[in-house]
Amino acid sequence: MKTVVANGQSIDLPAQAVCLIPRQGIHLEVPGYTEINAELTLDYMLRKVTFQKWYYISRGPLFQDLFACIFGDEGIAPPRWSNLQQTDRGVLHVCGLIILYFEAVCERGEDVFLRDPETHLHPASLVHLMGLITKLQRLPKGGPR
Repeated sequence: MKTVVANGQSIDLPAQAVCLIPRQGIHLEVPGYTEINAELTLDYMLRKVTFQKWYYISRGPLFQDLFACIFGDEGIAPPRWSNLQQTDRGVLHVCGLIILYFEAVCERGEDVFLRDPETHLHPASLVHLMGLITKLQRLPKGGPR
């Protein structure tokens, strides 16, 4: 069983529950999970990621594949370091989401709660969000083997 707290009330969910999408007006807390949200993804991309790390990650085949889940149909490529600060917030959010998810799940073996992953996304990109989430969920926990 997994326990979440919705508007202050504890709710037990089946252990196999992997995706929660609460309606507007429901404040959801997921104890024991690492939360990833738009504030964290943008802060990471605009203030914390280093040139070396971004250069290495953004050119890797896993990142390229995950990024293309959202933006491949639109012909948008991952931003270059030189224009990271001027990049659209939706693009930066997806970049940060991919990296922070990978670090939490694959490197540290943590469970993750994605709060409002649709934030900053244009509707044309939003329709591909569940495809990205599905691919992220298939990544091995605890790192590649």
